[in-house]
Amino acid sequence: MRTPPRGGYARGALSSWFMGRRTGTSSEEVDPAVGKRAWLLLMGSLISAVGDRFAAIAYALFAVAVHSPGLLSAVFAAELIPPLLFGLIGGVVTDKFLRRWLWPAVLALQAVCFLGMSRTQAPWAIVALVATSSSLAALIGPVGTVLLRLVTDASRHTNVARWSGICDGFAAVGGTVAAAATFQASATHVLFLVDAASFVGLAALGAVAMRGLTLPRPARGTSVRPADALVGFARLTSPRAFGGPGTAMLVGVMFGTSLEGIVGVFFLRDVMRVAPTMYGVVIGSWSVGMLLGPALFRFRAHLQGATWWRFMPTCALAMGACIAVPAVLVDQWATIAAFVLGGAANGLFNVGITSAIFRGVDQDEQGRAWSAFGILGGTCALLGYLTGAAFGSTHARLTMLASGALPAAVGILALVSGPRELRGGRGLRGLRGRGLRGGAHLAEPVTGSHSPAPSADAAAATTTAPSSGPAAV
Repeated sequence: MRTPPRGGYARGALSSWFMGRRTGTSSEEVDPAVGKRAWLLLMGSLISAVGDRFAAIAYALFAVAVHSPGLLSAVFAAELIPPLLFGLIGGVVTDKFLRRWLWPAVLALQAVCFLGMSRTQAPWAIVALVATSSSLAALIGPVGTVLLRLVTDASRHTNVARWSGICDGFAAVGGTVAAAATFQASATHVLFLVDAASFVGLAALGAVAMRGLTLPRPARGTSVRPADALVGFARLTSPRAFGGPGTAMLVGVMFGTSLEGIVGVFFLRDVMRVAPTMYGVVIGSWSVGMLLGPALFRFRAHLQGATWWRFMPTCALAMGACIAVPAVLVDQWATIAAFVLGGAANGLFNVGITSAIFRGVDQDEQGRAWSAFGILGGTCALLGYLTGAAFGSTHARLTMLASGALPAAVGILALVSGPRELRGGRGLRGLRGRGLRGGAHLAEPVTGSHSPAPSADAAAATTTAPSSGPAAV
């Protein structure tokens, strides 16, 4: 719904710890301004993601209140279609025409859209305002994520990606808790107001983060050609980022987790017959895992080369296996355990995505790369949701198994046929896991597309699926 922000705020020792000691540099080498900017953007990411969760709850409550089941489908289309139509334009805007006032101004307009939602009872108005907000976000591009990369030193990209994953995990858990706490209240106007306030907060943090920041500008006389909008796809498939097999892996994971997001509802209700009181626990376990994975895992080296080549496919393989476990065992407690581990894999996979694009794409092409990633994620989400709607109710168990088998299969394929440039080396030598409560190492792996993050933008490309929990890139 909004451009991919990333944000948080801390000063003094905490800023030095994040931007310096955690990456092996001395605190004296840390630029306080750069550290502050990164934390502001990370806090903005958290506020943005939490606001989107509240909005999703409000859509569901509004659909129930007006007895319009088709409203959610219309809202989903209004969120998804504008990024597919305008995403490439937004990538060019971010890379070549970004100004310090532009992002806060667009966020303010989006806040007005959600303020309007809190004041209307007309379903058509809700859909129109959602489409307007989504179009604004798509046209400006993934500004927040691009700025986060800009203000972060190259040696700290993986660490920043980890903190971004932690913010996504907090938002996922917070969204589950908020859903349980507010569903009975049916105060949709309050939820829309909360999301409007999150846009205002993000705009304020973004404006402060960009104060005095020199934004990249294209050289004078540089013309923009139609082919420039497609550069992002070439950068994603480059061996510097994901390579061919890695991009195929991303597509498989995003489609599989989107498919699970729909079929999981039917599987838990009709096959596993989960009690209503336990349904929230089951789907929330994935969100808990998304927080635990990045929080408990430690990255001591950059996710690139041989390290990335083994880490990302291993995460995809583990995530797919954890989705398939419920379809095989049909046991409630085994499903909860598998979803916690799968969520941890999901969170780590998201860290790998952010780190790979940060390190594999030049700064002046980041916007187009993230926009291309968002289009891939949105397309996979659309196809996954349509497939789940077609087969979820009639073949729930088989479709659930297939939604897990696909990420696992593409993970194995990427391990076997990774680019030659990435082969060799010591695999996971740059990773050290403390495990869950100091136990076994987490050897698992994103967005369900929604986002891209999620967060619903291209950069967030990491998001959670709507039902049972898993998220795809």
